Amino acid sequence: MWNPVSERPEIDQQPCRQFVLVSGARHHSGLTWARKHWGLAYIRKPSSDDEWQQYRRSDIQQILKEGDMDYGMVTHWMPATVPPFPEP
Repeated sequence: MWNPVSERPEIDQQPCRQFVLVSGARHHSGLTWARKHWGLAYIRKPSSDDEWQQYRRSDIQQILKEGDMDYGMVTHWMPATVPPFPEP
């Protein structure tokens, strides 16, 4: 289930890899088109110029590209967990 980014636990209590939902827009043909796209992102400790809300910049930029967005922001997240691997 998707969780709002405002409800994330402290950074040391979060999984380092998360699914994130980015909401943004694309300008073309004289109009602005709303977009949403998801992907994997790794968390990073925030810095003073932290525009991606604790996520690795390159991960969010890739989601923007795949979602055909000029700009966007992370709105939701969830842990990126998979079931255990099967034994051979």
